[in-house]
Order: sequence, then C-alpha cells, then structure tokens
Amino acid sequence: MFTIKTLYAFSPLPQDRMAEFSQTLTQRAQDLGVLGLVIMGKEGFNTTLCASDEAFLDFFITDLLKVLNIDKTSLIKTSQSVKRPFRRFDIKIRPEIVTLDRENFVPSEDHRHLSPEKWQELLEQDVVVIDTRN
Repeated sequence: MFTIKTLYAFSPLPQDRMAEFSQTLTQRAQDLGVLGLVIMGKEGFNTTLCASDEAFLDFFITDLLKVLNIDKTSLIKTSQSVKRPFRRFDIKIRPEIVTLDRENFVPSEDHRHLSPEKWQELLEQDVVVIDTRN
C-alpha cells in the first residue's frame, strides 16, 4: 500500500538557491524511499508525493518545509493506492508553479479553502474564475 500526499505553498523562494534545494531534497527523498514530483518556482512549490511508509513520507514533508523555510502550507490531502503511482522522484524548477503566463503575478499568501456552500455563494456573485488545472 502506498500513501500519497499533495500540498503546495505560495511563499517566495530564492531563485539563487533552487539548485541547492533540489540536490538536498533529492538525496533525502532517495534516503526515505519517497517518489513523486516537486515543482518549485519563485512564488513557492507544488507537490504530489508517495511512499510505502507514511512515516517516511511525513519525515520528507517536514524536511521539505524546513529546507524551503516555509511554515504554512495548503491543507495536506492524503490518499492511498495499492499500485505505486510514481516511478521516480523528480524536482522541476519552473518560472511559475501554476502556469498563468503572468511573470510578475504572485498569489496572495492569504488564500483560503472554501466550503462547497461558500463556493456556490461566490459563483452567484460577479466574479471571474480562472481554472489552472491541466
């Protein structure tokens, strides 16, 4: 059984340290048997990870946040799979963690999750929704 966890953080990362972060986290993932993808950019990171040992996955996430000097993330979503969902661990350094093609746009760190009822209420107002899913 594999535990899968997804999380992200909009918190500025220093561009001049990305290679160092990548090397440190890749070694730690290898040591703990963590697989998946970490996307890093100037505005933060986005990741989906898995491991056969949930404790090792939690150790890695703690290390990830410590290395990137991030103290607040999105809610961590957890799921399970009987099949290994990733073949390897990889880190991608990109201009944006969510592609909007707006180079100077950095999302607010004051974002929040909405209940389905609150989301419906907002949709009934005059708003613009940008769906950045693939």
